Amino acid sequence: MIAIVRSLTALAALLCLLVASGCSEGSLDVEHPAEAAAVSRQNAAKRRLAHRQAMPAVRRLRRSVLTTAASAEGCGADLRRPAPTIDGVRAVACGDLGRDWPLRVDYGFVRCEPKGRYQQRGVVFTAPDGKDYAASVGARMDGYPRIGPVFVRGAGGRYRSRLTAIGLGLCD
Repeated sequence: MIAIVRSLTALAALLCLLVASGCSEGSLDVEHPAEAAAVSRQNAAKRRLAHRQAMPAVRRLRRSVLTTAASAEGCGADLRRPAPTIDGVRAVACGDLGRDWPLRVDYGFVRCEPKGRYQQRGVVFTAPDGKDYAASVGARMDGYPRIGPVFVRGAGGRYRSRLTAIGLGLCD
């Protein structure tokens, strides 16, 4: 019984240290910019290769996106049903998620990247212009650019949205 109490106390102390050290969504960017830049440079070739491999699926999936006149909610895209997944890439659209759509663009494509340096799977969002953004902490830590430029302010956690959940569902 005493061993269990000591283990729980040690676990609680470790948790407090992690929280105090700033382990959060953006801690790598804010507190360790040099490390973030090094990781980004280190993973540049991996990101380019993943992007090149995903682009044929993105081109094929574009056909599944239906652009429509913008509704009252400002959504101008929906997907053919069922929403297909090709080679681990899935099209997503504002009409698909309704009010849970957290982005400024009407549609895009999500994919799951394998575990990277920090042993977290990365969810990457490819915007209609072909630019990749980190949709999860794992992808951000692997050096993908922040999703902030296409993310709606006040839509909740950038790396904890329904979009991220869809991407994690694509992981093997």
